[in-house]
Amino acid sequence: MVRPVAVAPLRAPGERPAIERRRRGVLATLWWTYGSFYFCRANISPAVPSLLAEFRLTKADMGYVLGGTKLAYALGQAINGQLANRIHPRRMLAAGMGLTIALNVLFGFSTGFSFMLVVWFLNGYAQSMGWPPTVRVMAHWFPLVGRGRAMGILGTSYQVTSAATLWGAGLVIVHTGGWRSAFWLPAALVAAVLVYMYRTLQASPEEAFGDAGERQAGADVSLGEGLRAALRNPRIWLFGVVLGAVDIVRYGFLDWAPTLVKEVQGVAIDSAALKAAVVPLGGAVGAVASGWVSDRFFGGRRAPVVCLMLVALAVVVSATGLAVASGTVATVALFGLVGFLVYGPQVMVVGALPQDFSSRAVVAGATGFVNAMGYLGAWVGDVVTGKLAHGYGWGASLAFWNLTAAVAALLMATLWRRRPAEEPRS
Repeated sequence: MVRPVAVAPLRAPGERPAIERRRRGVLATLWWTYGSFYFCRANISPAVPSLLAEFRLTKADMGYVLGGTKLAYALGQAINGQLANRIHPRRMLAAGMGLTIALNVLFGFSTGFSFMLVVWFLNGYAQSMGWPPTVRVMAHWFPLVGRGRAMGILGTSYQVTSAATLWGAGLVIVHTGGWRSAFWLPAALVAAVLVYMYRTLQASPEEAFGDAGERQAGADVSLGEGLRAALRNPRIWLFGVVLGAVDIVRYGFLDWAPTLVKEVQGVAIDSAALKAAVVPLGGAVGAVASGWVSDRFFGGRRAPVVCLMLVALAVVVSATGLAVASGTVATVALFGLVGFLVYGPQVMVVGALPQDFSSRAVVAGATGFVNAMGYLGAWVGDVVTGKLAHGYGWGASLAFWNLTAAVAALLMATLWRRRPAEEPRS
């Protein structure tokens, strides 16, 4: 029987009382900052049916466009995960946000397949500059016990903004008569958040409280040393493989659910996108729940929670085809469950676990490596999903997602009893 574990307050003994208040402020800034990246990432999903029709593309073609941004994101994570150990988080976040703004504006002027492929590939690299500095800041501000809750709260950022983007982009496409505004309006929103982030983000307690004599962990770590530390850690490799499988399912629904619902149910894209938005909304609940349960009942052990949620995910995904064919109520209920069960593990594997099992000096590099492998999986997933849907129908794509969820659960079970140290070493 699992017994509740007493969860320590975020303010450790001897810390200044003001630090807890500052933590909340940092978390709020990061919530809006990282969440805003998804305004310029999830917006393509409701546009897919329009892009298929206007440019006479197949689903296989669209799979390459959607997959291309994941490949660039993976390459960017491998690079920026190491750079984030040395570049101030505020500068890296600003650079990524500025680039994704420019590329979304440019994508709105797309003229064909090749143009879209190149621009959305570059957008993937711009997007990759968001997560490593975010996790670096979290590692400096939040201790092990309580980190699961904090990462769960942070994880709701990109679920809530993904849901808002799916629904909002669908509405914009229907009510403006075209898909291009679905790229221009989100770019304006990210620009506003960029200004807010640059004025408020404090990267560490040392920076916030003016301890200029204290250097942040990682400042003296070379790029090669940070990467080697990640590559020598077998658990970091395991997290990467698991995340790759999880992201196949996550982006399967995020990228393709509006098109699936539109085709199967014969509804307008705004209605299909609204139903698909339930996936990240369910994910917001799952992200908070997974972090809270791992802290409260497992003393910071994330693997049991992740494993159990992935087993349930495999079962639920197998019912997707039947639910979508059955109508709105079944679709919304299933999509909410999928979101809950896929985002809970995703937040733990990409955020809390790399922090738990690597030192703070190289945590951004370890997280970047894990996220890179996750997006390599998402790249494969988008390409394979597009080809399967085009050649064999949606049933084949859903079976592929089901299999990857089951594989991820089996791999995560190998760490069931592993407990991280307060300050682990890579």
